[in-house]
Amino acid sequence: EDRKLEIYHRIDAKSFANFRGRKFKKSDILQGNRSLKFEGVATLMQGRSKMQTLLVIVLTDVLFFLHDNNNKYTFFTPDNKTGVVSLVKLLVREKAGAEGR
Repeated sequence: EDRKLEIYHRIDAKSFANFRGRKFKKSDILQGNRSLKFEGVATLMQGRSKMQTLLVIVLTDVLFFLHDNNNKYTFFTPDNKTGVVSLVKLLVREKAGAEGR
């Protein structure tokens, strides 16, 4: 829970992501009984050459991406995608042929 609060305090107050038709703000991280389940770094390829390093946060019921910008986090939304993913009905599978990358 301490790490979740550290992440919360580093998120820019004006930053948000769209989630189920409304704004997902930093205050939503502390709502309900959400607890931090996983935190890690991922590299996202946008297009053929642009790579972006992001922080992946998994809470009890949602997953979202943060971008570190001058020691402040902002919610990251991939092109034309949602930046927050519900874990309630999420199906995860390994991508075929991903070993060669």
